Amino acid sequence: MIYPRRISRAAIALVAVLISVPGQASAASLVPFRATIAETFTAAPCSAVPSLCVSAVGTGEATHLGKTRESASVVINLASNPAPGCTAEIRETIFNAANGDQLTLHATGQGCDTSPTTTAAVDSFVVTGGTGRFNGATSIGTINVTVDRASGTAVTTFNGVLSTPGSLH
Repeated sequence: MIYPRRISRAAIALVAVLISVPGQASAASLVPFRATIAETFTAAPCSAVPSLCVSAVGTGEATHLGKTRESASVVINLASNPAPGCTAEIRETIFNAANGDQLTLHATGQGCDTSPTTTAAVDSFVVTGGTGRFNGATSIGTINVTVDRASGTAVTTFNGVLSTPGSLH
């Protein structure tokens, strides 16, 4: 079972930090950010045993990026147990807009098995970089992933806020 209160509290804490840190975007310059990505992935044991490293690629639509390609690396800590049937994870994601602009995210959260072949993951993300109109952008939000381990596919949705693209140049 995923604990939404923990995730919601983490998202609220991230919003408070983003708004209070000098030099960051003010709440007035934030716009909604949403993306839905269809991913395929491969997974293999990592050197940081007992961990599982997942490489995912996908395509979809994202606000302010339009049609986008996505690549992600996820490290799942198999020894962790943040909740029964769950494992902690760290995710790095890069969105590539059609014009080449990029948005880079860092996320932490957990995945919980919902059946013998499916996992539901919830992560909190922050933007760690960007190029083109996303240079200097800031963002926070949540990622919800439905993973089908049997087929090696996932549907990943990103919901949050983004500093107004192009406004920080």
